Amino acid sequence: MPSAGREGRWAVSAAVKCDPASAAHHALHSVQLACVASRAVTVRPAAGVLITLWFTMPELYRIDAPRSRCRGIAAGAVAPMPLPSSYAPRPQPRFDVRPLAAAHLPGLMAVQRACYGAGFLESPQTFGQRLASPANCSLVAVEEDAVLAYLAAYRSVRGKVTALHGGFESPEGAPDTLYLHDMAVLPDCAGRGLAQALLQVLWRDARAAGLRHSALVSVQGSRGYWERHGYAVREPASPEARERLAGYGAGAVYMERSL
Repeated sequence: MPSAGREGRWAVSAAVKCDPASAAHHALHSVQLACVASRAVTVRPAAGVLITLWFTMPELYRIDAPRSRCRGIAAGAVAPMPLPSSYAPRPQPRFDVRPLAAAHLPGLMAVQRACYGAGFLESPQTFGQRLASPANCSLVAVEEDAVLAYLAAYRSVRGKVTALHGGFESPEGAPDTLYLHDMAVLPDCAGRGLAQALLQVLWRDARAAGLRHSALVSVQGSRGYWERHGYAVREPASPEARERLAGYGAGAVYMERSL
């Protein structure tokens, strides 16, 4: 029932004021922007063109463009400048992605309570049973052993829906689908890339294992988030799957994507 993991992006917008009528005046305008690792800087000229610059190193950049060429600022010079002595990038706390284990369950329950209403809370016993399933491939993101996020998942077959509070049933035949049952990120940790890190590891491992599809049930208005990750709404494959889907309440939809 993935619903959390909405990743935020930080951007600084700078409006470059220019007068197209002053074409004879070629004085340069400079916009100085401090950038930190993995951040975006957006420059929106008066003409309405939007340019986004992505940086991977903490540097101070200057974007220069003549007044008469503000509409073509994308072609302007973008050159690194020395950092001021007082500038220090904000440290980014590190986290590790690990297989979900019994020792993580107390932390997992705390994340679950922070993200879901009472109707979606699943017990430690349910998660313990899932850990015992041969099909289980769940992960957690931890920082110094504190659980920040988790992704409960297992190898299944296309079209099958896992019931809320249900187990991770091993398929009768060969699995072909990575089923994402539940992903949640502590609200205080949003924007740190936790959800994306969990997804990338599972997608990579699923492809390596020969799985061709991924599926999930979207709840709590998360459909748009999963559509941005390539998932699309599909009709469950059987009456049993449709009945299980109904157990998630109004607005829940079954979604799939190719791996």
